[in-house]
Amino acid sequence: MEQALQAWAGIAGSSSRPPLPRTRYMSGQCWFEISGHLSIVDHSTVGLHGFTVECGPDTTLHAYGTSGGAAGAVLNLTGDWPGTSEGPFVHQQQIECPKKVVATDGLIITSTTSAMGSRGPLPYDGGRSAVDEMLPVAFVAWTPSPAYLRPPVMGDGPIARFFRESPVRIDALDLSKLPSVIDIDSLPVDWAGWGKGKPTFARSEALFARFCGEVVSGWHTDEYTPDWQNVGYGREQAATASIALCLLASTAPVAQKATLARNMAQRGFDLIGPYASLPGNRMTLAQCNGGHGNGRKALIVLLGHLLGLDVITYVSRTLGGPSFAEDFQYVAGARFDGGSTRWRYNSTGDASEDWNKQPEQWSSAWSWQLNGYFQHCVGSQIGTALFMRLAGLTDAMSREMDRVVGWYMSKPKDWLRGPNCRVEWGEDYSTRDGKDFCAAAWRKYANG
Repeated sequence: MEQALQAWAGIAGSSSRPPLPRTRYMSGQCWFEISGHLSIVDHSTVGLHGFTVECGPDTTLHAYGTSGGAAGAVLNLTGDWPGTSEGPFVHQQQIECPKKVVATDGLIITSTTSAMGSRGPLPYDGGRSAVDEMLPVAFVAWTPSPAYLRPPVMGDGPIARFFRESPVRIDALDLSKLPSVIDIDSLPVDWAGWGKGKPTFARSEALFARFCGEVVSGWHTDEYTPDWQNVGYGREQAATASIALCLLASTAPVAQKATLARNMAQRGFDLIGPYASLPGNRMTLAQCNGGHGNGRKALIVLLGHLLGLDVITYVSRTLGGPSFAEDFQYVAGARFDGGSTRWRYNSTGDASEDWNKQPEQWSSAWSWQLNGYFQHCVGSQIGTALFMRLAGLTDAMSREMDRVVGWYMSKPKDWLRGPNCRVEWGEDYSTRDGKDFCAAAWRKYANG
């Protein structure tokens, strides 16, 4: 992988300019003070989140904090993955200052202050996270610029550090690769109906504008994903990505798609580090556990597609096999109706073998898993599966997921309604803005 990326990326040398004095930098509620750095870019100037710092020979982190409440910080995050409940989590960790930092270090500063209205454009009035905000800071040996994506700060493996060594230009994202198929205004959706507000680029841009903060996995994801900047919860994250990907596949002008595509690519870039850094059994990292972990892989696939790098686009193959929730949740397996692909609640200890039985023979465990999660999970991935079809990326994302979504969308709403099944087939699970949007787009465009 490194050879393929090295052939594409340019690496700039360090500058001999005099270092900058000790200075405080702030974004939202989080701040940090450093000295000895050569240059720094605040990516809010291009609608992204976080800082890239060019290190000098004596760049030092002197202090960090938040405008109120408690602050935590960690360099080169690895300890929270795969998301055990014992911690210590990022907001509980501290860095002893002053501390020298070097190029390819990644810093995350956290705030546990809860400010009224701080959730801004996110879809919840309140969350359950212990973390209110996270600020990412990447340290590099090249001169940063607003023309570059911010390097990923999570992870401490060779892939994460490689991308802190190699600047990735925003204009390397080839937006001409985005499908131009979905005519949003022609979809048979009642945009004026309750809970069916027409999706907008501005809203999706805001939902992907800030650092993802995906510092834990499994059941605990949204308990530590920062309330201010990420919806966190798996099925909501999947629905948010699904709607946004349908917007990117729309007939809107490429210029209108540019900000959203960049924001989603940055989110995918941030996720590369932790998924690539975890040694051994990735199944622990990406347990689907219902909807948890969904909606992340698509962002990395999008990033690779727009950069023209198969090594990123086919990320699960590059990482050596199943590595994401969707890889474990959608699998080959016989079904009672003759189908050969399954959805499962969890990759270990679930009851999805019951797909091979007639519905009246389903166990109570399988009925609970199916009725509680199947519609939520599959129904929140409709737009994602459609985008992957339209962009020719189904194999990169998940051939099995595409087949299950296609099966789900092909049946009448009450197809299996009975004592053991309350699923409403073909129903979109974008529960806030855009309900029915992805399902309507699928029905019109999925089959050409």
